[in-house]
Amino acid sequence: MVEMREKRLHVLGHSHIDLAWRWTKDETYEVCYNTFKNVLKLMEKYPKFTFCQSSAQIYEWIETQHPELFRKIKERVKEGRWEIVGGTWVEFDSHIPSGESLVRQFLYGKRYFKEKFGVDVKICWLPDTFGFCWTLPQIMVKSGVKYFLTQKLRWNDMTRFIWNIFWWIGQGDFKVLAYQTLGGYNEKLTDISAFEEQFRTLWNRHEVSDLLILFGRGDHGGGPTEEDLESAFKWRKLNRSPKIEFTTALKYFQMLENMPEEKFPIVNDELYLQYHRGCYTTQAKIKLQNRKAEIMLEIAEKLASLAMQYGFNYPKEKLEEAWKKTLFNQFHDIICGSSIEEVYEESDRDYKVVFEITERIIREAMKKIVSQINTLGRGKPLVVFNTLSWNRDGIVEVNIKGDSGVDLKVEDADGNPVPSQIISDGKTEKLIFLGRGLPSIGYKTYRIVKKEREENAETDLRIIEDERKITLENSKIKAQIDRKTGLITSLYDKVN
Repeated sequence: MVEMREKRLHVLGHSHIDLAWRWTKDETYEVCYNTFKNVLKLMEKYPKFTFCQSSAQIYEWIETQHPELFRKIKERVKEGRWEIVGGTWVEFDSHIPSGESLVRQFLYGKRYFKEKFGVDVKICWLPDTFGFCWTLPQIMVKSGVKYFLTQKLRWNDMTRFIWNIFWWIGQGDFKVLAYQTLGGYNEKLTDISAFEEQFRTLWNRHEVSDLLILFGRGDHGGGPTEEDLESAFKWRKLNRSPKIEFTTALKYFQMLENMPEEKFPIVNDELYLQYHRGCYTTQAKIKLQNRKAEIMLEIAEKLASLAMQYGFNYPKEKLEEAWKKTLFNQFHDIICGSSIEEVYEESDRDYKVVFEITERIIREAMKKIVSQINTLGRGKPLVVFNTLSWNRDGIVEVNIKGDSGVDLKVEDADGNPVPSQIISDGKTEKLIFLGRGLPSIGYKTYRIVKKEREENAETDLRIIEDERKITLENSKIKAQIDRKTGLITSLYDKVN
């Protein structure tokens, strides 16, 4: 083993803020305000002190509720002492949300930071997220991100993740430089000698004697303390090893990047975290709400885009509002189900707004499109939309109102009959039919018309019922259905 070179301790103030966890959003507003006010106060007293913070959502809260504090933060960002990291709307979970949601995290996050601060963020910052999917490097690179930081892989409960600096390769061979901190995100600077073990580990694994640590109180905010800074500056005056440098995460990554590429190992896989694996089976409701929101947002955007060619005003602001509420609830402690009950009551209210917005956009966009379609002809016209990106066949259901279901049939736009059927639960009648060849992100027109009595198809179907079962039988097949469970208990092929 090569002897360790001069040790340098790169220190960066940080405050991990859980946007909701054991507290609700309203409390987080105050946490952010108090933390940032404290950081700015310390920056006035300690000109070398540097600090970093992720999550565009936090900055938007401060901008809206405390504009003067926001102005001071912008000044420190311009000076290079306040570093914006992450480039995402929140520190998201990467397993449950869709790929499109992960893209939107970077889209809305990076756009906000660029517009408000003139900063193009290059570091994905997920110190507390519960594992990382294999597709994430591709999304990061295509979003203009080069580096990735976490500390969570230290938490594995059965296997050890043995690298701290590595090239993380995802699908498509997209690559980012990753740093897994040796300590947590709430380090203290009150005892500098306590980092000796971390130095040894980093050197033994990678022959790197430059250690980045994140110091400051976190989870519920707080950030660095005056005690931390006094200790660090006293150590600097002693001119002892390790040398302390106040830095930024970007400077540290750039220093690592300038080292020989082959110095660091390659990890071409997901970064799985065992410790929190139970989170994917808890609070099922929010997981369902998230998926519904993602689907509704996609449909709303597609239909609104189609309707624009007919003069529809694209609802950019409303869609952004709905997306931001959806992205917020993808924060790792919320969507993974590890928060208190009150957090999910807030989520219910957020999703209610999301669904109201998207349903209204979908309804109004379809109305605009349909107004341009020639639906003249006999019977009632029916326009069936396919918002998927590929052609499809599918069962279509239509509630019947004011007509006797037995008198109805379905025809396509050319008047050809379409197989259809009336079903009823005793209260509501539905007409169901098979829509074939529905074009991708398009529509087909059908007509519901009255059927002549003699058009009813002849059948040799016989239905026999007793207390235990219902038997359906024709010349080709015989099926028995349990009355109690509704399950098929017997299926007999009479032909073969």
